[in-house]
Amino acid sequence: MVLPGAALVGDPAAWAATAADELADAQGLSDDDRRTLARALIRAQQSAVSDLSTNVLLHDPGSGTWAPLRLTLLERQLDEDEQREYLWPPAILPPQVRLLETRGLGLGCSSTLLADGDRGSVRWLFMPSGVTFFAAMAPVPSAAVIPCAVAAEDILTTVRIDGVAPQAAEGFDARRLIERTDLDDRAWRV
Repeated sequence: MVLPGAALVGDPAAWAATAADELADAQGLSDDDRRTLARALIRAQQSAVSDLSTNVLLHDPGSGTWAPLRLTLLERQLDEDEQREYLWPPAILPPQVRLLETRGLGLGCSSTLLADGDRGSVRWLFMPSGVTFFAAMAPVPSAAVIPCAVAAEDILTTVRIDGVAPQAAEGFDARRLIERTDLDDRAWRV
């Protein structure tokens, strides 16, 4: 579900209730899930109002998890240090960074990390021809990270940027970014 953000006209609570009802009816969600969804949509919409990113709320029916996904386009390329900082943030354990290629964005990386004992997150980074495309999904209960990430990657495979070829920019070496040999184990203790 895409959140309207600043484009919403009217009462956010009324929009959230209507959107929750429509999704609950389409997905066969219980009344408890419907109420939870409406509350989650209100909170997500409030944070999306001042955000230029596109915000999506994912649902994993197996675990009952609602996962916020933020998609952001930056009109410049990140330098190498910024790329590493985004994919390799401080965490309890070293992030699991892997390659991901989509037809519309080209070759990129995903970084899955454990934020604490109960929650995790996934970040995606693509840098096609002069721009940077980020996606971030957090916080998500650890047990639901993988199914929610699969749903997020299904969405990422549909992303196209008008006027931008899906070829990695010269300053983006996704294969090199998946390997971090310059950090010792102490860097992962937050």
